[in-house]
Amino acid sequence: MIHKTKTIHPDRVLPDWRQLLPRLSLLTGLPGEPLLYDIETTGLSHQNAYVCLIGAASFREDHLELQQFFAESPSEEPEILAAFSSLLKGSDYTVQYNGTSFDQPFLRDRYAFFHLENDLDSRPALDLYRVAKEYKAAWKLPNLRQPSVERFLQLPARQFPDGKAGIRLYFRYLKEKDPELLQMITGHNEEDLTGLCQILSLLAFRQPEKELFHIRKARTEENHLSLEGCFDVPFPVSFRYENEDHVLQIRKDGLLLRSAVKARGLKRYYPDFGNYEYLPGEDTAIPKSLSRFMDKSLRVPCTPETCYTWFDVKESFLENEKEQIKYAAGLIHLLLQGPLF
Repeated sequence: MIHKTKTIHPDRVLPDWRQLLPRLSLLTGLPGEPLLYDIETTGLSHQNAYVCLIGAASFREDHLELQQFFAESPSEEPEILAAFSSLLKGSDYTVQYNGTSFDQPFLRDRYAFFHLENDLDSRPALDLYRVAKEYKAAWKLPNLRQPSVERFLQLPARQFPDGKAGIRLYFRYLKEKDPELLQMITGHNEEDLTGLCQILSLLAFRQPEKELFHIRKARTEENHLSLEGCFDVPFPVSFRYENEDHVLQIRKDGLLLRSAVKARGLKRYYPDFGNYEYLPGEDTAIPKSLSRFMDKSLRVPCTPETCYTWFDVKESFLENEKEQIKYAAGLIHLLLQGPLF
């Protein structure tokens, strides 16, 4: 088995995760220390393929510590599985990209095949593929492959062959033992891990949902409400969204939200629309705990677009940051579900 270690410091390729880490547990709902990992296999089926490389990354105070366990022959697969299991003991949860659908089930079956201790299933898993899926429409991604998300983040183009080509390279390496082949295989895995670290910064999109931001200025003018705020964690990208009633501009360091105030005031949206029903005759949403007492003909299931109530923009609202945050969080959550660009 080859065990490679590498230290990576934040630069233009990787985000400064020191800004993200203090809020990571709030954004994920998972306390403790994460371990980012990615595997390379000789095929897609655990029944006729095996794990040939496991890469993992851990956050340290001022750097990212990357470790790779490489099997120089099929007989070394149990060795790299055991090494990875030992590394897992120092983490509280794992982070992967599409790991819950591929990496984790594949590893689970290989651990079982060799009757090895499986430390994966005892830890929660954060799959950033599912985070990207939430915002696929907003980002106008052509697909959900990891390199597509990296292009959205304007990362430098990858330098090494993809995983499919890596399978052929690995079998060549088994015959030739060429160090350049090894570098191409481990280089692809390293790009997956550093890309995963950057994609982790997209959790900033969850800040409105978690209400992890502050309103610095609130004012009304010409039948519009304007809110200026700052996020606890910088956004990895900047963008602008505009429709008939709203303008949302998000920069890496903050936001500007401008909403048209109607005769009835403003709509306060609620992200948990499954817990509400919409009353067309009243043009408002109502919790199911109350609507169940009403005639069924008066209510319909809520959609994200109809899950709102109206409120007046009074001086008490303009002086209450908590209410401003609730309003902005619900609206931004709704806007982020559709195309932004």
